[in-house]
Amino acid sequence: IVLSRHMVPFILSVYLPTAMFVIMSWVSFFIPPEIVQARIVLLLTLCLVLINMFNTTRLNIPVANSVTALEIWFLACIFIVFLSLAEYAIILKKSVRKNDKERRKCAAMRNAETREKFKRNTSRIIKMNRSQSVNMLPLNNSFHSASSIHKNSEIKRKEYSELLDSKSRIIFPILFSVF
Repeated sequence: IVLSRHMVPFILSVYLPTAMFVIMSWVSFFIPPEIVQARIVLLLTLCLVLINMFNTTRLNIPVANSVTALEIWFLACIFIVFLSLAEYAIILKKSVRKNDKERRKCAAMRNAETREKFKRNTSRIIKMNRSQSVNMLPLNNSFHSASSIHKNSEIKRKEYSELLDSKSRIIFPILFSVF
């Protein structure tokens, strides 16, 4: 008695599509982090499709007492897509945290600048009343420093997300090919 297994149906219906879905998840590293909906929809859809394929395939193969290679393959593919989603969550968390810090810093600077303007204006008014001079100097718009901090932190946030995405473009394919 010679037992044999036909692998072609499994390769065409399971291994090839799941590998393509994992490779499609790497496209998210090329989508700018500012486009939140595109990345989230892509990665969540791929994760759900892989989970659905895993459940459907498990129902169609014979029951085994141990974990099969096919199940390990599916779990690895789901895990890699999930890691892509986690990578983007890290980028989002970092940008939200920097946005909060940035807003607080800008608000504090604006408050300090407003107080400083008020002090200058009141001292000018007091001097003007004392000298009875009508000539008053125009005020500067001193929000420049707060906006420059906002621009600098925006540049740092973009650099961080681009660095993480560029490293992920290399690490994820290596991880998948090693598997």
